[in-house]
Amino acid sequence: TTTTTTTTSTTTTRYFNSSQTLSNSTTPKISKIKSYEHNNALHFIISSNEDKKDQKKSIILSPSFFADEEEKDVVLESIDDDSSQDVVLESISSRIEARYGLDNQAQFVGGMGENDGGVWFVADTLDDFDTLDYWEQIRDVIRNVKENRHGIPFGLYTSGIIDNKELASDFKGSIGISSIQVTLGAADPKSYGDIISINHENKSLSNAMFGEVCNFIVLSSESGFPVTAALAGGKHAAPGNELAKALGAIDTVVYDQIK
Repeated sequence: TTTTTTTTSTTTTRYFNSSQTLSNSTTPKISKIKSYEHNNALHFIISSNEDKKDQKKSIILSPSFFADEEEKDVVLESIDDDSSQDVVLESISSRIEARYGLDNQAQFVGGMGENDGGVWFVADTLDDFDTLDYWEQIRDVIRNVKENRHGIPFGLYTSGIIDNKELASDFKGSIGISSIQVTLGAADPKSYGDIISINHENKSLSNAMFGEVCNFIVLSSESGFPVTAALAGGKHAAPGNELAKALGAIDTVVYDQIK
């Protein structure tokens, strides 16, 4: 059945192997981080000052996409030099620790409470990069947190438009996440181009991007990873749900704000 809220993550059971490498990895530097609480989950919105030459760009549907800026807390900003990337790791890890720490009256016991939505990452929609372009920083945060807290579930929101296709075949092993939500948007290339792709005026490019997202869901699902597809509401919800399930998604989330 189609749901209208984000799917709760499950506990990660497999972790990153430090000897593992992935080809063609070009990681942008994080320049700003915001956090946002939604449905008992902590969301980190990350962005970079760098530009991406690839023309393919789409919105990433997530709760933070529709949240007012006043609801978001700035965790870190104006990070530019290489050495400060360690500060990024420390800042995100500290924010997670503050949420789950013993001094937090609203803590989720051990990070494994039944209602705990976990920790989620998403790239700023105004950013040129997808969340998975930051996979190395996200991996390092998760590994750092799991040194002290093993019960916190991690997930991320993605457009499914990524440079490193190898990631989709082993999310648990390469990053350490246990959930992912992919913006499928609709059931056909035209609708995708109209409501999701920022390159909607370039029909052939939007069509190619829609195909990439579909392939992303198939590849991730075939690897055994649980994929949730994010859909627009209205007339797009039912056919989008049908396509998502056919591609292998285990669930869908409908964002009625977009129709």
